[in-house]
Parts: sequence; structure tokens; C-alpha cells
Amino acid sequence: MRVVKWIKTSSNLNVAGSSRWHNLLAGLLLTASVLSSQAQSSLSVTDYGAVGDAVQFSANTVSNSSLVTTTTAFTSAAIGNAIEIFGAGAHTYGKNSYNVTNYGNQDLICRVTNIVNGTNLYLDIPPQATLTNAFAYCGHDNHTNFQNCIDAANGTNVIINIPTGKYLLLATNRPDQLPIADPTAWSAINLRKGGLHFIGEGTNNTFLIAQSAWHYVPLTGWCVRGCIFFVTPPITNDYPVSIENLTLDGGLTNGYTPNLPRPFPANIVDGNGWDGSHVAYDERGFTGHVFTHLLWTNLLFSHWRGEIVKSNGHATNGNLTMVNCTFEDGNATAFNIYDSLLITNCFFDNLFQVSEYYQLDS
Repeated sequence: MRVVKWIKTSSNLNVAGSSRWHNLLAGLLLTASVLSSQAQSSLSVTDYGAVGDAVQFSANTVSNSSLVTTTTAFTSAAIGNAIEIFGAGAHTYGKNSYNVTNYGNQDLICRVTNIVNGTNLYLDIPPQATLTNAFAYCGHDNHTNFQNCIDAANGTNVIINIPTGKYLLLATNRPDQLPIADPTAWSAINLRKGGLHFIGEGTNNTFLIAQSAWHYVPLTGWCVRGCIFFVTPPITNDYPVSIENLTLDGGLTNGYTPNLPRPFPANIVDGNGWDGSHVAYDERGFTGHVFTHLLWTNLLFSHWRGEIVKSNGHATNGNLTMVNCTFEDGNATAFNIYDSLLITNCFFDNLFQVSEYYQLDS
């Protein structure tokens, strides 16, 4: 039997009270001890081709025309970049989130093939709706660059530097093109080994931006967006993993939609609701060992439609310490994870819920 504890709040929550400070300090000291005992090396995602050039802009589309116009000026460097345009994708039909049978449009995910005069963008897939000032993102898709940097990290104590920039991280594959419903397809970065330390240059400088455009996946019957970090046990070693000094952004103008219906899973006609695919950090795999020691420091999690941090497995060895982190603008919980939690000086605001706790009866 599992006991589920629900919290709903928009105020500052310091989970780690004074009685738990000794546990927090012990965890931090243990992590520091492990790190200091290992030789340290350093890599940068930009050495593997990562480009932090994502731009949020307004797009004008005409149905079945590959030309998109905007007042935002782009250079030829954006040719080949990924582009997301909200509401410009394939047609949908069925009961929307208001339980009304109607037509809709998915979001569009494609590539820029040419740019004329800076504001005329040509796409490899024509939009399927005529829209004015549609919300859009354009940028280099960094998921392969980040993964190559991680795969090149040899050792037990490797710093992954992420310089100032806005790094668009689309899902690894298009799930609707896979022969099976593979959940790793909606992830950008797969973590299978420890000893990695992701370090940005501050929450106002380094942004990791998830795939926020959605499309319908017939194999699952789901509306799918994207996940940034995806842990897939079994891991190859169990050295600590840390993330610090950056923003993990869901890529939406608003994650929390209190005035709209919130179906679960998200509706496949209009995309509204609680989207289980839209996650900053997801531990997957219903068997296996996850990282025993996780340390997150000075992170901002913002603009998410699903549980921002969650487990989709039953590994119970993990210990997650969060210090000076902010969770804001979310349509579900800030975290729903099996790891033991030590949380201090963290802020939760404009969320449907702070947390869902799972505890086994003794």
C-alpha cells in the first residue's frame, strides 16, 4: 500500500527544517568527499557543436505555404535550424478538453531551409493553418551535441560546462515515426552513467529549453512534447551527479493554465492539460539502480505542463539534495520522485502542486 501526500501552495517552502540540517550537511559532505577523491576533468558542450541561439518570436503562416514571415530578423546562420510553431501542425479531430467535438491543429516541428531578407523563412514542412503572430521558437537543435559531450566524458568526476546561451533541446526522435511506443524518444539527453557535473553560468544566462511543441502519437494515444534529462537504468557507474547554475525551461509562455481544463493525459485535439511527456528530469525503467547521490544547486525550473521532476520506475536507492532551487509556472507537480529528498531554501510558486510523496507502509 502506498500513502500519497498532496501539497498545494504558492509560497516559499523550506522542506529541510533545522532538525534535518545534519542530514543535509552529511549528504553534502559525503558528495564533496567523493568528488575530491577523484581526478577531475572538464569538457564544454560547445566543443561538441552546441549552439545557444534559441529565439522566441511571433510567426505569420498561410496554410499549405512553406513561407513564414516575422518581424524578427534572422541571419543565414539559422538555415538548418529547428523551428516550432504553435497551432500550425497537422489537423486533429475529436473531443477537445472542453468535451466538445471539434477540429484543431497540433503544433509544427520542422526545419528552416532558407531565409530571404532576414524575415522570410522557408520551411521543409508547410504549416497546416493560417495564423497571425503565432508563438514560435527557432534554434539549433542541441540534443546530439549534448549527448556526444556526455558520451565522451571518461572518468568518475567530469565537469560538463554549459556556457551562456539558450540551448534548444528537442526530443531525440519523432515518436510518431517509431515502430513502437518508445518513451526515450521524447527525451533530449539520456543519462546512463554517473560522475557528471553539469555547470552553467547562472539562471539568467544558461538556459536548457525543452521541446514545447506537441504532436499526437497514435501508438500511445498521447499528446507528446519533450523531456530534457532522462535517466535509463541500469547505469554504468554510481558516482554522484550534479547540476548547478542554470535554468531548465519548458519552452512555453505559460506552463500553469488555471483557467483552462486540465485533463490527464493532455488532450489530443487542443493540447490542454497535464502532459506526462513534458519533464525536466525523469527517472525511467521499472527495474534497475539509479544514481545514489544527486545534488542540484541554484536551478530555476519554469514553464512546464507535466511533473517537472519525476520517477517512472521503482528504484529506491536515490538521494536527491536540492539547494537554492526555484520551481515556478507548472501545470502539475514540482516533483514526484522516489528518491529520498533533502530540500532547503527552495521556492515554489504558481504551480498546481508542490509534490506528490510516495511512502511504503512498514
